[in-house]
Amino acid sequence: MIKYKYRIKTKQEFIDEFGENWRNVKYGYVEEMDYLLGQDIDPKCYEFDLDVSGNRLKFSSELCVSFHTFSLSDQMIKEIQIGVDYNKPRKLIYE
Repeated sequence: MIKYKYRIKTKQEFIDEFGENWRNVKYGYVEEMDYLLGQDIDPKCYEFDLDVSGNRLKFSSELCVSFHTFSLSDQMIKEIQIGVDYNKPRKLIYE
């Protein structure tokens, strides 16, 4: 079973993906949010909705006090796989 955790991207990840104008992502990443860079998002903040495209992650501002004054977009979130993907082919190593 594959599991994921979520965190806010680091400054370097923003720069790598969006260039030097990285603050201009959807909803805007203002300087007051810099303390969130690289922080894990508490799992109690996750809410999953099932739509026609499958599971879609949303973040509940009611549950996440630390994020309630800011709007987060999917461009600001990094999904990190924890666990093993048994459907992914594995490379065999022969010695």
